[in-house]
Amino acid sequence: MQETLIFRAVARLYGLLNKVGAGFSHLLLLAMRLNFGIQLFNIGHGKLNNHKDVAEFLRASIFHFQI
Repeated sequence: MQETLIFRAVARLYGLLNKVGAGFSHLLLLAMRLNFGIQLFNIGHGKLNNHKDVAEFLRASIFHFQI
């Protein structure tokens, strides 16, 4: 009898967690996309601001491009 009460309580907690998680999934996905976009923006912004350093790196690297 006690095992069924425990299983019911666990099932109820799992259902509650599932409902709460479904509500926050959109916010979590938005946060992940914003984080990824900010990282890409910062990388691109740094390369555009320091294009002379990037050009020197490419000249000195194994790949010899005409810049």
